[in-house]
Amino acid sequence: MKKTTQEITLSITELELIATYDPVSDVDPREAVAQYRRVMKYTHRHPDKGSSAVSTAVELPRGRIRSWVDSGGKPDAVRAIETAASLGWLDATEIDRQIAFATLLAGIFSGGSIAERNFNPSWSTDDETVDTFIEKALTDLGCGFTVRHEDSDTRSTEIVPAEYTSLLGRVLVAMGAPIGSKVEDTLSIPDRLVEAADPVRERFVEIYLRNRIGIVDGRNAASILEDRPSSFRRELAALCRSVGVEAHNRDRYVVVTLDSIPFAIETY
Repeated sequence: MKKTTQEITLSITELELIATYDPVSDVDPREAVAQYRRVMKYTHRHPDKGSSAVSTAVELPRGRIRSWVDSGGKPDAVRAIETAASLGWLDATEIDRQIAFATLLAGIFSGGSIAERNFNPSWSTDDETVDTFIEKALTDLGCGFTVRHEDSDTRSTEIVPAEYTSLLGRVLVAMGAPIGSKVEDTLSIPDRLVEAADPVRERFVEIYLRNRIGIVDGRNAASILEDRPSSFRRELAALCRSVGVEAHNRDRYVVVTLDSIPFAIETY
C-alpha cells in the first residue's frame, strides 16, 4: 500500500479499541491491559517466578494473573490490540488502508450492520460495484471475505469477513460506525471521517450514494430517503458537498444533483 504525507485522520488508537470492551470482574479494560503489561514486564525480568510469587511482587490477585503467567493467557483487549497492530489497523497512515476502512464504514451506514451481541459486521447490497469494493476492502485489510445466503430466496445475500470478524467490527465501531439499530438520535457521521483526506471522503460518499440513492430517468435530481435524525441528514449532505457533490437536506430526504456526481450510477 502506498503512503501519503497528507495527515490522515480515519484511524484509531489502541485506547479507542480497548474502550469497546466491557469490564471483567469490575476491572476496567484499560486497567486490565496496564496490569497485564506490568505482569509481563516483571516475568520478563524474573522468568523463573511462578504466579504466586509474581502475584505478591506486583500486588495483584493471583486468580487474575495465574493464566497470564502459567499458561500464556491474556485479557481479550490485549489480544485485540496485538492482532490489530499486526494487521496495521492501529494509528494507520497509509491512504489505501484508510480508503478500505472508509469503504466498510460507508457500507455499514448505508446497507450493513454490526451485531450488538458480538460485534460481527456484515454487508448487504444490491449493487455489484459496491460488492466488489467491499470485497476488495476486506481483502486489503487482511480479513478476506465469504458470501452467505447467496442461494436463499428468503434472506438477503451478505458479505462477511472470513477472519478477524469481531475485531474488525470493534475497530469500525471505534471509528464511529453504528452498532445495532441505525435510527437512534445519536447517529452521526464520524468526525474523523469529516476531517479525512479527500480520497477517503470520496470513497465513503461513492459507496453511500451507490447503495442508497434512487434515480429516475430524465431527472437531474435524485433522493435518498433517510428515516434518521435530521442532524444526520445535514451531516451527510455536508459530507457530499465536501467532495463536490451538490446535496441538500429536505424533510426526510437528502436530495442530490446527479450531474455533480463524479461517477456513473445505473438508472431505472
